Amino acid sequence: TEYGRWYGLQSLWCAMFVSWAAAVAGVSTNVVPKHSYTVSGLSFFKNQGRAYSRAPVAAGHYTPQRGDIVYFKYSRNNNPTNPVGIVTGYSNGTLHTVEGNTSSSTYSSNGGVVAPHTYSIGNTNIVYICKPNYPTSGSASAPAQPANVSVPNAYKNWVFDAGYYADNNPDLKA
Repeated sequence: TEYGRWYGLQSLWCAMFVSWAAAVAGVSTNVVPKHSYTVSGLSFFKNQGRAYSRAPVAAGHYTPQRGDIVYFKYSRNNNPTNPVGIVTGYSNGTLHTVEGNTSSSTYSSNGGVVAPHTYSIGNTNIVYICKPNYPTSGSASAPAQPANVSVPNAYKNWVFDAGYYADNNPDLKA
């Protein structure tokens, strides 16, 4: 895939997609790590105290924001997480994401596309929502962007543009 070529590894690529989207949006690896293994990405946010488990989020102790990173657990292996995606919105207990290496209709661990998905925050496959420490707009380390556009908004736009581009260019697929 394009994401694997960018990362330098051809393997399961949901985390590589998240890393790639952050990189093309100009987000530092100190904010969203470059990772191919979801466990290492989740550990990065946990070590920063920026990972919120699903239950407190569902109870209203944290409200997911566009640009947050969401980690899921689907397989029966011992890893604390498997796939990962990017939060594109949250309203009334419904989480909207865009994910790489998924299917266009339901979750698939190797669906081969970039696609948006919607989940109830009560979905027990959601294990953590992580809040990247995005720089404030206009700071020296913020990516170049139009005035008054936050990093998460720029990130969201890149993600959807990238997903559309990859899904409509078969040569970028595995």
